[in-house]
Amino acid sequence: MSTILKGLNKDHLYQFDRPTEKKHPVVLFSAAAVKQVTEDQATYHVTWGPAMEFLMGHQVRNFMLAGDGPKNAESRMMMEKAMYFTNGASTTQPKGNEKWLQAVREFYERKTTELLKEKSYTLAGVNYVDLVRDVSNIAHVHFGSELFSLPLKTKEFPRGIFTEQQMYLIMAAVSDELTQGHAITT
Repeated sequence: MSTILKGLNKDHLYQFDRPTEKKHPVVLFSAAAVKQVTEDQATYHVTWGPAMEFLMGHQVRNFMLAGDGPKNAESRMMMEKAMYFTNGASTTQPKGNEKWLQAVREFYERKTTELLKEKSYTLAGVNYVDLVRDVSNIAHVHFGSELFSLPLKTKEFPRGIFTEQQMYLIMAAVSDELTQGHAITT
């Protein structure tokens, strides 16, 4: 393949190193262990930073979740203040009365109720619905689409660009790219 791709002047797009063994993920079972790992940025680093940078460009390097540096922490604080109206550190637990949390709760309550009504069907006198495929996953699709102004094709907006399932596949592919083969490593 290397020879053929060199002849096509495409070899610079590929990596020909032999695969290396990936470390197995370590599962954390206690809140104390999670806290220890998330607070020890000197030892444990985010693993999806390079994937985020590949997908969104070098500008994302200092954004929130793309790294562990001071600029990333500054970005997290800015987002926390904007979303939760708090002045605390990014480890501050929301109290539940912030306008943002209330709006998110109301959105999910309304959207899941709509999806349950829309996606359920009756067969032989019994109501059925695929809660994961048709309600849970799609509620998140609607949330992300509304949050980031991504035009979904729906009954109310038939001129949208993507259907619910298409947007789900896009979001799943991005999520997979960000997390595939990555684990907390030292």
